[in-house]
Amino acid sequence: CEDVPAPYDMPTKPETPELSTDGTEANPYTVADAKIAATGTNVFVKAFIVGYVPDKALNEAIFGDAASAASAPTNILVAASADETNVTNCMPIQLPAGAIRTALNLKDNPSNLKQEVILCGNIENYFGATGLKSVAYAKIGAKEFGTKPGGSTTTPDTPAGEAKGTGTEADPFNSVA
Repeated sequence: CEDVPAPYDMPTKPETPELSTDGTEANPYTVADAKIAATGTNVFVKAFIVGYVPDKALNEAIFGDAASAASAPTNILVAASADETNVTNCMPIQLPAGAIRTALNLKDNPSNLKQEVILCGNIENYFGATGLKSVAYAKIGAKEFGTKPGGSTTTPDTPAGEAKGTGTEADPFNSVA
């Protein structure tokens, strides 16, 4: 009986990868963590700009700037490494019209290539992969664009006058209060 092998172990479930970041401004997701999370609203992602998708298919990704006249400034690809060239390790980012698109797209800003960027948006399916859409805030270098969730791009003016009222129906707050 000594030659009989030990009984087989029961198969176990495959391990689910754990997140090393939580998608907050203080601890933004990596590309890998964003893909594990697969969904999220107003999450922060920190990565490097490595390229863009010129048409409709992620496998057509171009790793480099978007100098060609035919390139669209509507998206960028980000990855954990500035030198990444494997599209499966990348995450497509939809650039909304406005200041964020103007500041980040590679067609107008070829110097953004390989720069670190912090983005805040919603993790959704984009180009058939886990991507970031509805980007509301971006930071590249010391420059910030858009609005952080719950934040404001401008400081509201403090109304002039004296705050009055207790907030009851009989004594409501005035506009200053």
